[in-house]
Amino acid sequence: MEFGCEQVVIVRSQESKKTVPAFLKYALVLTIYECKGLEFNDVIVCNFFAESTANWSLLHYLTTRSGRIELDEKKKFSEKNVMYSELCSDLKLLYTAVTRAKRSLIIYDSDEERRNEISRLWKRLDLVASERDFVAESIFAKKSSAEEWIRQGHRMLSKQLYEQALDCFSKAGDTEMATVCQAYLEADRAVELMKTINKNKIAAGTKASNKKLLLSKKAIKEMKVDSSRTFITAGQKFASANRLKEAARCFFSAKDYSGALALF
Repeated sequence: MEFGCEQVVIVRSQESKKTVPAFLKYALVLTIYECKGLEFNDVIVCNFFAESTANWSLLHYLTTRSGRIELDEKKKFSEKNVMYSELCSDLKLLYTAVTRAKRSLIIYDSDEERRNEISRLWKRLDLVASERDFVAESIFAKKSSAEEWIRQGHRMLSKQLYEQALDCFSKAGDTEMATVCQAYLEADRAVELMKTINKNKIAAGTKASNKKLLLSKKAIKEMKVDSSRTFITAGQKFASANRLKEAARCFFSAKDYSGALALF
């Protein structure tokens, strides 16, 4: 199934992206955190309930007959005998996910039991248009033009969503911008390696640090080398796309000062 640039899959975490069903992987996939502040025509919230550890049956204690979520004094809802904080946290995440949709929303979830708890509430509020199996031949899918993919790519790039921007530019056939996104991804990976090294230094300097959890000198040396190589790879990609300032910063971070100077 070919999805358009205004049709996205939203998952709970980066780890969740690895378990997205095969037929949904052709769509843009974002985490709840990544999609904050963004809106799309059509949204598929994937396995939100299946990956939740909250007790969704507690909705019974939080909802009135009207379906509004509020504490009902008659039910003597007590924090002491019912742990609802996790549910409240998940409700906030769910709110963020479902409000990304401007036109249509699909809840695709493998855990029918947990999904049904919220489904019953939404049905009571007359919010469910239909309930059926979501298959590959869904009329939901809508193709986008290369120009639309490019616009969406720049939108993702402005939000520093490099993985999604790369997907957009690749589908549009814009190899230069795809290279820029690859460069940003490499630079991000190098930065994360340096952050890990710095955190290890800080931990090593504290009295309460667990020495067993600290990185060995060999591991730190290998990470520094890996970080430098990754910065250089990012710099080369930026340079090939004529992004000279970004390229110079990467070479400088890799302590390749002659490489950085050569760009000016």
